[in-house]
Amino acid sequence: MDNTLIITCGGTFSKTYNPLSGEMIVPTNNQILDSLLEKFFKQNKDIVEVQSFIFKDSLDMDEKDRKNLKELIEKTKHSKIIVIHGTDTIDLSAKYIEETAISRNICIVFVGAMEPISICATEGAMNLGCAYGFLQGSKEKGVFISMNGLVKRVTEIKKNHTLGYFECQK
Repeated sequence: MDNTLIITCGGTFSKTYNPLSGEMIVPTNNQILDSLLEKFFKQNKDIVEVQSFIFKDSLDMDEKDRKNLKELIEKTKHSKIIVIHGTDTIDLSAKYIEETAISRNICIVFVGAMEPISICATEGAMNLGCAYGFLQGSKEKGVFISMNGLVKRVTEIKKNHTLGYFECQK
């Protein structure tokens, strides 16, 4: 069984409070994720591999960032991938690499959080756990989004900007 690759892009999932500026920032490290993985996997850390990609708010991601993410996914040997990504443009990036996932016959699950894990870990940890469990138990291929207890194909889930959560598309 190959291990699961986790690619970090930043987003609210990873944000921390900067006491000097008084702002929430995306740190240029994986400290938040590393802490979660330590709790999830204890002694069996080789079950996942973490690859830092970029450390940005998803509103700051551009076409070049998506192209580079696609190239990274095209080159990896992994068939199970989690992408940690900001929720504002998670669907754009997921749709951008959907063809790559299908052509490579792999499964990719995008994960985000509406609230920084550094403030409240519950939602982000649940989204990550759902994504990981889905990858381990599913034989499906393609691109999915894991948010608010749902894991759905990128075309079947959407962020409701008015209510502040993800919901199934009808």
